[in-house]
Amino acid sequence: MFVVPCLGFGGLERVVLDLVRGLDRSRFEPSLCSLLEPHTGMIEATRDLNIAVHVLPKGNGVNYFLPFRLSSLFMRKRVHLVNAHDIGATLYAAAAARLAGVRHVVHTDHSQILTKRGFLPVYRWVFRHGISHATVVSEHLRRYLLDTFSLPEARVTTIPNGIDVERFAVPLDTSSLHRELGIREGALVIGSIGRLMEQKGMEYLLQAFARLSRRGSDMKLVIVGEGELRQDLECLARHLQVSDRVVFTGIRNDIPHLMRLFDVFVLPSLWEGQPITIVEAMAAGRAIVATDVGGNAEILHHGEFGVLVPPRDENALADAIDALLSDAARAGGLGKRAASHAERELTSASMVRRYEELFAAIAMGRSAAYPPSP
Repeated sequence: MFVVPCLGFGGLERVVLDLVRGLDRSRFEPSLCSLLEPHTGMIEATRDLNIAVHVLPKGNGVNYFLPFRLSSLFMRKRVHLVNAHDIGATLYAAAAARLAGVRHVVHTDHSQILTKRGFLPVYRWVFRHGISHATVVSEHLRRYLLDTFSLPEARVTTIPNGIDVERFAVPLDTSSLHRELGIREGALVIGSIGRLMEQKGMEYLLQAFARLSRRGSDMKLVIVGEGELRQDLECLARHLQVSDRVVFTGIRNDIPHLMRLFDVFVLPSLWEGQPITIVEAMAAGRAIVATDVGGNAEILHHGEFGVLVPPRDENALADAIDALLSDAARAGGLGKRAASHAERELTSASMVRRYEELFAAIAMGRSAAYPPSP
């Protein structure tokens, strides 16, 4: 059973759904549990997966009864192995597994948890005693877990996120999107995709875009996603006098089409694990500017497949975007190399195979022998 904090429209949820979709059903019988009410659109997305989806709403704050309810679900469904994604889900799933007698718990970490230092003693106990193995989406996160919790190297494995690259590799007609979003054909388009929350650093992108706009080019900024900061970001766009050039689309399910619309894809995050949106931009052959945080440098091979800039630096962000918009040959070369790498190394099929190997090794008591990450 996969346990997730919530079924929303983030990268974590897309990874889990790809895992569920790709697992060999002759070997695994997957199910899914969300600890918050799912987004309506995500309920629709799970209907074609032929799995049981359970919702055990946690509510606000710490829910001391949830481990008992979750353990009852594990016993009722005769769960043999639990894969919990991110520490919030793992705290409950590890306790529930112990209550239910489930011996195999895999924690998957998508983003570092240094922002919650007060909970580190609890996390340390869970990592040392509550889980069988941990997977992470980047080597940066792997080093973080090993160093922070003094875990044995063989208990933490890096499995990079993968996607269905074929969805992004096919040329798509964007003329209807231009009309829908009010973008003139031929205008330069800067795009970003992510939850509108502090982590994603969208205010720095808006400030960088305002600086670029003063240079007089015909350009638009498209920000795809939803979150608690949307109103603040819209207010900032008005304050910067660029609201007529910025499009907030909200949640979209046509990401491959949107990626084709962008001349440059930008991810201005303040911290990351290994974001799915960068992999999608690579698969679509986009020129990429990203902040040098978390696993971003790894996935972009330290600048081979995109440009890295410091976080919280709107001037560096603006200069990097401008340099790519001004040099089509360089931008095109970065995009082609990124797409080729994504097609070889970052497929969902490859990701699923690695999880299958790990799950099988743990279920058969061979987790200590599972090859650690290089």
